[in-house]
Amino acid sequence: MVELSALALLPVSLVLLLRLAELISVASQPAEAVSVACGVLFLVLSVRCTGPRRVASVAVLLGLVRYRVDLSLPSSLDGDTDLSGIVVVITGASSGIGLALAEKLAARRATLILGCRNLTKCAARKPVSLVNGDKVSCLQLDLSDLSSVAAFAEDVRGRVSRVDFLVNNAGMIAPPGQRSTQGLELSFQVMHLGHFLLTRELWSLLQKPHPSGTPARVVNHASAAFMGGRFHSSLFQGDGEGDLRGEVTDGCIMPSPSTWKARDAQGAPALCPLAGAYSRAKLAQVLFTQELAARAVKWGGRETVVATLHPGTVRSGIVQVSDLLVRPTAVGARVLEFCMFANFTSGSYIDDMLVPHDLSTLDSNPKNSQAFRPASNWFSLPLQAYSDATEKRPMALRRRLWEVSDALVKPFASRTWPTATE
Repeated sequence: MVELSALALLPVSLVLLLRLAELISVASQPAEAVSVACGVLFLVLSVRCTGPRRVASVAVLLGLVRYRVDLSLPSSLDGDTDLSGIVVVITGASSGIGLALAEKLAARRATLILGCRNLTKCAARKPVSLVNGDKVSCLQLDLSDLSSVAAFAEDVRGRVSRVDFLVNNAGMIAPPGQRSTQGLELSFQVMHLGHFLLTRELWSLLQKPHPSGTPARVVNHASAAFMGGRFHSSLFQGDGEGDLRGEVTDGCIMPSPSTWKARDAQGAPALCPLAGAYSRAKLAQVLFTQELAARAVKWGGRETVVATLHPGTVRSGIVQVSDLLVRPTAVGARVLEFCMFANFTSGSYIDDMLVPHDLSTLDSNPKNSQAFRPASNWFSLPLQAYSDATEKRPMALRRRLWEVSDALVKPFASRTWPTATE
């Protein structure tokens, strides 16, 4: 049998390092701590063991880690509750966890509007069942073009009179040099700015009350990658657009040498998802979630719960790796389900083990990130990382990002945000 060298296992090790980072942030109980220890032991044995022993150690230890991180999540968060009459809008729903979520909701008879860039692909993959085939619609949505976002929102308003859930799920990793139709760095527009405009355009439908009185929900798909995101100081200078068109932060380093010029906000090589444009876009979604949750309270109207999340390192259109190494797509979709149906403080960041982290607690005490950590965790990595990423001034950063984002989408918007109630 050919011996597997440490170099041959490097891609596996890199993926597992991401998994271990996820585990460390939730290692509050003995079982999770054991999983972390198993993962570290795997990295040691992958170097020291040879031949069949290396393969065996990888299989056994990876299996232990996967059991704790993936299979321990509940398969369903609120049973098979009938969702007839519930209207859900999902972006990026023709593949990955967006599609997995759509399949789960369609089986429960929700009315789904799927925003997809490729309508042919969406139509071929959309959930279809005897009871719900006519309740699932695919509509054209290209988040890289704000005109397309506005047109999609208009189409939604023409089809339904109310939206109960808006799941801003679409994501991508862009190499350097790619720009949106509006000339903005592509990752920033697709994952943040396009969703910002869509939320603004559909806010009036989210505020239409449901007969049962249930709150509306906005779910902004972020990632633990936000922890490496940073905004350039130019955000606070002039119109704030000084680094949003790829001036410094631009794209992500990928296997191709043509992408090795990607840079982060400090001008350093942008190794995604640890830094660079991808991480910045995810940080933007976390900041957007925080500011939207705070403003929604002041605006009044229908109660609206806002959440952001890390689904785990999930097999998707971005991470095309075997389920043997990463979280299966359907398991990642459970985190989105949790954001839609569980009880937690609006604005919370939901980690991959379904633990809410209330980032708003840093508004009043940004220097003590652990003062309000979840009771189940001995340490909250999301709280600490959010404090670091915002340079301990989260409120100022999120408000400024809102101002800049709102100015950028204003030419394409047909709706305005509400004004605060007295």
